[in-house]
Parts: sequence; structure tokens; C-alpha cells
Amino acid sequence: MLCEDVQGELETLVDGATPEPAVSAHLAACRRCSASFALARQIHLALEAQPTASPPPGFVSAVIGRTHSLSWQSEQRFDWWFNAVMAASVAIILLGIWGLMNVTGLAAVTVGTADFVGRSVPALYEQIKPQLRLYLTAATLVAGGLVVWWWLERGGRPQRAA
Repeated sequence: MLCEDVQGELETLVDGATPEPAVSAHLAACRRCSASFALARQIHLALEAQPTASPPPGFVSAVIGRTHSLSWQSEQRFDWWFNAVMAASVAIILLGIWGLMNVTGLAAVTVGTADFVGRSVPALYEQIKPQLRLYLTAATLVAGGLVVWWWLERGGRPQRAA
């Protein structure tokens, strides 16, 4: 067994692990490794003899609060950059669509369509204006019926008192 192998095992041996026979044989034969093991054991015993420090009251909650604050700030920065990139992407897409529409002549068709819809909607409104109250009443009744049906299907049936 090599000294490097034994050096890697010293920490577990100091903690009380049972050494393998090859490690024990090496420690018995190698003065350098046995001296390292003795020193590690002394350090371990000296550290165990030291009193354990306890944190002051409120230390844990202060650290947790600070950690949450720092992570919140980090998330805020990430959200800001994400939103900025998304806004820039939407602007580039809209500019690209606008440019394509102008280059291909589709803008004139779009303007014509918007003009047609702008003239058609008021004319359509004037045609259905006399029956508008009837249409709204019917739509309200249908919507109400759908809500009651949904409520009953999801188990909202009233319970009888025993």
C-alpha cells in the first residue's frame, strides 16, 4: 500500500473507523504515516475538547432573512432582464412584420380591410339594434343555464338536512 492511499484514509481512521489490515500494516511499517496519524489524532482530540460555540439569539433568523432578501433581489434582476428581452423581441417581430407588409404591399390590403371593418360594424349595429335586447336576454339565459349545469356536474347539489 502507498503512503498516498493511507493519507487519504487518516480522517476516517481518526473518526474511529476500523482500519483495513493493509492500512494497519503500512502504519506499523511507515514512520511518516504513523507520525501523520498521531498528529491527526492529537488535533482531533484537541478539537473535541473545545467548547461548542452557540450562535447568538436571532442569528439563524437574521441569516435566513438576509438570504431570502438576496435571492429576492437576484430574482428581481432576472425578471427585469427577462421582461426587457421579451419586450425587445416583440418590438423586433412587430417591426419585421411592418417592414414585410410595406415591402410586399400587404399594408395597403390591411388598411383597406380595416376601413371595410370600420364601415361595416356601425352598419351591422344599426341593423341589429331593434333586436339587441332580445339577443342579450337570450345570451344571459343560456349563460345562466350553463353555469347551473356546470355547478350541478361538479357536485354542488344541495344537501338535505337530516
